[in-house]
Amino acid sequence: MADQLQLRRGNTAQNLAFTGAQGELVVDTTKNQLRVHNGITAGGFAAATSSEVNDGTFYYNEDAGSAANAYILVAKANTNTPSTYQDGVQFGFVSAHANTGPSTANFSGLGVKSLKYPGGVDPLAGDIFGRVYLIYDAANGWMEIQRKALGPPPQIRTIGASVGSNALTATLSPCFVDFRSASLGSGTVSSQSVTSALSIVVPSGATLGTTSAIQSRIMLLAILNAGVVELAVINLAGGVNLDETTLINTTAITSGSTLANAAYSTVARTGVPFRVMGYIESTQATAGAWATVPSTIQGAGGQAIAAMSSVGFGQTVQSFTVPSQRTADVVYTNTTGKPILVNAAAQIGTAGSAITCSLNGSATVFYGSPVAAINGFSAITVLVPSGFTYKLSGGGASITITTWAELR
Repeated sequence: MADQLQLRRGNTAQNLAFTGAQGELVVDTTKNQLRVHNGITAGGFAAATSSEVNDGTFYYNEDAGSAANAYILVAKANTNTPSTYQDGVQFGFVSAHANTGPSTANFSGLGVKSLKYPGGVDPLAGDIFGRVYLIYDAANGWMEIQRKALGPPPQIRTIGASVGSNALTATLSPCFVDFRSASLGSGTVSSQSVTSALSIVVPSGATLGTTSAIQSRIMLLAILNAGVVELAVINLAGGVNLDETTLINTTAITSGSTLANAAYSTVARTGVPFRVMGYIESTQATAGAWATVPSTIQGAGGQAIAAMSSVGFGQTVQSFTVPSQRTADVVYTNTTGKPILVNAAAQIGTAGSAITCSLNGSATVFYGSPVAAINGFSAITVLVPSGFTYKLSGGGASITITTWAELR
């Protein structure tokens, strides 16, 4: 029979208490694992098992002192642990303590490290809970959070809208939202997790610039204020650029929120990134009395909303239904539910005469002057918000507006 070689051996506890000679191999009978000794270190150095090599992740349990936002972790029984944090090493643990904001973790006394999403984004409340996976980023010195595999993200946002007590409540379901940088000169993306449903209330009396008995389209925006996702609303008819390439200012919403070209949020914010989450269409018998259930609730994403430019998109030039040649000083109302461009031209018979326009009974806000004293030509183009009245006037008693058109 061939010679048999047996190495020193013992269970894990015995191995950890034993200091072998330099270069000596000892068997851990609990883990079925070899330990290499250097003659100095008690327990030696454990060689990785094939399963550990294939997995590449070190698993930990929470220590009794672990708490939300400050996780103290110890290696699970019968598993190896790294002696230092090394770039790309994966860590996994299960936590019963949901975080409430920025968090740190300390693995087996290796040192406290911040937990961050790629780009250095802090986790939101509830992100660190249950099964958590991390990868050490040596360049930045933090543990990078790996999002849980929950399947592909939805292509269309889930939003909701309801009415009650003459108020409109809009909601956004939990989701991930990527925002542009708060600095217009930066291309850095800020990834945020909405862990619980968000809502905003449009109170009774807040018309948002809508018109009674005319269908309106209210856009639901997500804004990013100091790392916190909030909601805002704005009337698409107001003509505000919503292509998501800029920053936006919002006004605190109240019963007196009646402008179509203002974004309203629960608390006023200045210069914040935003994303369009969807829109809500409704026709209310009395503007500001939100009593009729919205006719359309549409989330953004994919091709659900193809353009966010509220002036020009889907609009065409239309002539008036009344005769094209008309006398000035007649009041008209934009009832289209969106802003329109009104173009007017006139033949002027008196030097210095001009055609002017006033909105909602205000003083003259736009004018066009003739280019010649006799039969001169005068023209103006005016943006008229939805629901606004407008009146064109001539500089002479017999001035006739000869050409009219609306971009509807």
